[in-house]
Amino acid sequence: MLEEKFLGTWKLVSWVMKTQDSRISFPFGAQAVGRILYTQDGYMAATLMASNRPCLDVSLDELALKPKYARAIFRFIKAAWTYMSYSGSYDVIGDTVIHHVEASLYPDWIGTDLVRPYAFTGDQLVLKAEDTPGVIHELVWEHAKKE
Repeated sequence: MLEEKFLGTWKLVSWVMKTQDSRISFPFGAQAVGRILYTQDGYMAATLMASNRPCLDVSLDELALKPKYARAIFRFIKAAWTYMSYSGSYDVIGDTVIHHVEASLYPDWIGTDLVRPYAFTGDQLVLKAEDTPGVIHELVWEHAKKE
């Protein structure tokens, strides 16, 4: 069964963004870190981030309650800008996997379907996304091995 190939935890190998005019960039840097999990009972979770995010040097309680931490609040916003996480159920239909978003750092995705064409190439899973017309994100994943 095809869905079984998805099962498990996958580690991000690369995330490349390509535009119609052939520009290439790395949204969270060339060394982005990420995991995507697909469970047997039909749920998934994805987390991606830049690898070089600086520490905030303040607790979350202090950050939320004390305006004197304005610099830390700015660092927190910057940290959130280099982090993405969402989860929900998923379905595999033909050559696409559909992520039905139930929770997300980006609230606009909640309640939406993220349609991702996929391909298995050797031991790798390649997911593509075109959330903005003309901008293709290609994410390459390999099965994670506990280090």
